Amino acid sequence: MILGIMTPNMDFVLKPEWALPAMIIMVWIDAMAGKFMRNRVDNSPKMTQAGELFADFFCFIFVPALWILQTFPNPYTVASVSLFVLCGGFRLVRFHHEGLIENGYRGLPVTYNGYAVPLLWSVIHFAELSPIIFWPLGLILLSWLMISTRFVVPEF
Repeated sequence: MILGIMTPNMDFVLKPEWALPAMIIMVWIDAMAGKFMRNRVDNSPKMTQAGELFADFFCFIFVPALWILQTFPNPYTVASVSLFVLCGGFRLVRFHHEGLIENGYRGLPVTYNGYAVPLLWSVIHFAELSPIIFWPLGLILLSWLMISTRFVVPEF
């Protein structure tokens, strides 16, 4: 983000070779920050939860959605990205309210989008599938997985 502010030409941020590894690195940073915050003795649970919600929404919902919209702009992608953002926000609110269920997360945690979006791009790109069809389908699938109550993802 800082590089984007300092750089007048942000084309390099939109290139998959920069954006997709950055999404994966955000997952690792989030995991390290979460481990650090859980191990702190003097942490404030409300402040930690509020910061975690904002960081997760920004890194794993807003950033992938913005990248997809700027890289593959078409009406179907706009509609599916809107659904993705709404379902991701709902998923975060539900987790904030419910917490862990059966020692895991109900539905797909939003942090998994840091892996799922690069994986979806790789499948579409290397299999030479139509992005106009498969980006919306992939985002609808991710949206459903985030709000699904049919499975629990174990906490690691």
